[in-house]
Amino acid sequence: MTVTISATEARRKLHKILQELEQHPERTFQITLRHRIVAEMRAVKTKAKSGQLGQKLLALARELEKEESKPQTTARDHDRYIYKR
Repeated sequence: MTVTISATEARRKLHKILQELEQHPERTFQITLRHRIVAEMRAVKTKAKSGQLGQKLLALARELEKEESKPQTTARDHDRYIYKR
């Protein structure tokens, strides 16, 4: 959702705008100066919480281990891969 406000109003309500962005990070404020949009204010993208990236990496490693443990049939079916038979 986009909200358009004047620079004067943005200056007066900066604290409220920041609180609103914290509660609703999908919201964007367009700031106007003499009825022209000159700036946008939006929440920064949040970083993953501590530990989440490590957990995702471990899950991915486990998936790769499962795939590697499956027997490869490329050597047995080399004619099919090379000659498209």
